[in-house]
Amino acid sequence: MSTLTTMHEALKNALDLEVKGFEYYREVAEKAKNPLTAEVFKALADQELVHMEYIQKVYDFGLLENVVLEEDDLGMETMIRGMFGRFSRQERQAWAMDNLEAYEYAKELERGSITLYKNLACESENPQEKAFFESLMDAEVSHLNALDNVSFYLTRTGDWFAEDEDHVWNWMNT
Repeated sequence: MSTLTTMHEALKNALDLEVKGFEYYREVAEKAKNPLTAEVFKALADQELVHMEYIQKVYDFGLLENVVLEEDDLGMETMIRGMFGRFSRQERQAWAMDNLEAYEYAKELERGSITLYKNLACESENPQEKAFFESLMDAEVSHLNALDNVSFYLTRTGDWFAEDEDHVWNWMNT
């Protein structure tokens, strides 16, 4: 990005996307009957709120120095793993996909965010801007991976168990 206006426009677009995700994830979490779905979407909403604050700081102050994306140290996989472990295998087997459309739409939101941040990183001439957008992109990739794993587990459990362990969270098989 070569001009302040362009960077402000990019930040405004990024902020709008994060707000949209936050509101959607919060709504799904509140309505979900499945405890795994509720927890996943609550965590996503919480992380989108962190992204909003991160972007807002840069937007307000126009500086990238000392602005660090403070993702939850646990990450999505670790958070879901902790939540998953609170339920017995029998309880988990009773879980059903309560809102496939919510997962599919959430994955589309994440893919859109990844594309936006990737494009903005590629367009950035400033190394700090590039790192800023790459950090946001990496966080959204983590969200997409979580959504993929959980929706695959809930919709095609048998296939999920047969999948190569490099592609799924094998600890869900405990």
